[in-house]
Amino acid sequence: MIRRPPRSTLFPYTTLFRSEITQPIEVAAAQAASGVRGTSLLIVTMGLFGLGTIVIVVHKLRDSKAELEHRVVERTARLQESEIRSRAMLASVRDPMITIDCRGIVQSASDSVETVFGWKPDELIGQNVKALMPEPHRSEHDGYLANYLRTGNSSMLGQTRELVAEHQDGTSIPCEVILWRVDVTNESQPLFMGVIRDIRKRKAAETKLRRFRAALDCSADAVFLIDRATMRFIDMNETACQSIGYSRDELLDMGPQDIKPYVSEKELAEKFDEV
Repeated sequence: MIRRPPRSTLFPYTTLFRSEITQPIEVAAAQAASGVRGTSLLIVTMGLFGLGTIVIVVHKLRDSKAELEHRVVERTARLQESEIRSRAMLASVRDPMITIDCRGIVQSASDSVETVFGWKPDELIGQNVKALMPEPHRSEHDGYLANYLRTGNSSMLGQTRELVAEHQDGTSIPCEVILWRVDVTNESQPLFMGVIRDIRKRKAAETKLRRFRAALDCSADAVFLIDRATMRFIDMNETACQSIGYSRDELLDMGPQDIKPYVSEKELAEKFDEV
C-alpha cells in the first residue's frame, strides 16, 4: 500500500502544480481556442505522490504568432492603400459623391461637395444626408429609407432622377441624382452611394431657349434659322410656316435651296455670310 505524504508536505507540490502546470495549460488552451494555427496539446498523466503530472507540448506557437502578425501587417497595408485610392478618387471627381449608411448618416463625401453645396466634407460626414434636402423631402427621407429596408422596393436606385437639393445657405439647386446600393462584406446593413450633378447652368440655358422660342413664335415676321455648314433649316416660327405653306416638320428636312431652287447654294452661302 502506497502511503501518501502529509498535506503539509504536498503544499509545495500543489503550488508547483498551479504555477508550472495548470497555468500553462490554461494559457495554451486559450490560444488554441482563439484559432492559433499549428497549435497542438499533448497531455500525459503519470502517477507521482498520488498527484497527476501533466506534460504539455505546444507546437509552433511562436511561428503561428509571427504568421498572424505578418498577416495583420499585410492587411493593414492593403487597407491603407485602399483608403489612399479612395481619398484620391473623392478628391478628383467633379460631381459630388456621397456615401450614406442605412440611417442616412453620411460616411464619406468628395471634395466637390464644398464647391456645389458649401459644406466641407468633414462638416458633412456624420450628419444626416437630409441636410442637403429642402422640405418636404427632408422630413420624408427617413421614411423612404425605412420603407426600402422593409420592402426592398425603390424607384430611385439605379435611376437618374432630377431633384432639387439645398445649398448650405438655403439656396435651391436643381440636380441630377443617381443612387446605388453597396453591400459590404461582413456587414448586415448596406451602404448607399450617390452621385449628384449640378444642372443649374443647363436649366438656365433651357429657360433662355424657352423664352427665345416664345418670342420667336409671337413674331409677326417669318423667321428661319439655318445651319451655315449644311445650309439646312434647323428651326423656324409659325409665321414662316404659314408664309410658304409647309409644316415645321417638312421644313426641318429642307433648306433654302429647296424653296428657291433658282438660287444656287453658292449664292445662298454668300447672302448668308453678308448677314
